[in-house]
Amino acid sequence: GRDFLASRDLTINDQAGIELLFRFGGQGFTQRDRVVLFPTWDGRTLQARFVCLESHYRVMELLFDKVLHSIQQGPPRPASGAAQRVWQRVIEHPDDPDACIALATLYAQEGRPGPAEQLLLTALRLRPGHADTHDRLAFLYATARRPYRKPQDAVRIARKAVALQGSNPRHHATLAIACEAAGDRPGALAAARRAAALAPDDATYADLVRKLER
Repeated sequence: GRDFLASRDLTINDQAGIELLFRFGGQGFTQRDRVVLFPTWDGRTLQARFVCLESHYRVMELLFDKVLHSIQQGPPRPASGAAQRVWQRVIEHPDDPDACIALATLYAQEGRPGPAEQLLLTALRLRPGHADTHDRLAFLYATARRPYRKPQDAVRIARKAVALQGSNPRHHATLAIACEAAGDRPGALAAARRAAALAPDDATYADLVRKLER
């Protein structure tokens, strides 16, 4: 039999859709079944289905996502240049942590923290000393919805990013956001002030300080 795992909303080429996840097994192996349904630009409904061995799912899911984002149906519409560039970077440089960060950011913007988390964790396995990857994972854990919202982990990982690259004001700002999510307002304010001191001409960090001082 096929076991239902979860459903979630997703966006494909600016079209809202739904995703259904199943698991089924037999003959000594387990498979994942991913079904995506979304309306096309010309009023039809498109179904895309992906089945693969569970042991290979994380690797193959990225390929399936690329297929989904390449689907063009109905009258032509302007493509998202930013999204296309992200995908091109991943295709050309699959081991580049910056490419993983860019795609993870796209996933997070689409409301898909699970794939974003997996990409960032994969990037850290490849480059454990990459400060920006730690920073983006910390930001994800500090701002995502449950069960991906993990404030204590966010603080720990943000501190790692600061330790690796303490001159980057964004890393201190992320630490501030993580501390606030974890309920540590003094720690958040101290980190925000440090970010503002490192980049006195950037109003973003000054605004963060003012927000935390209220």
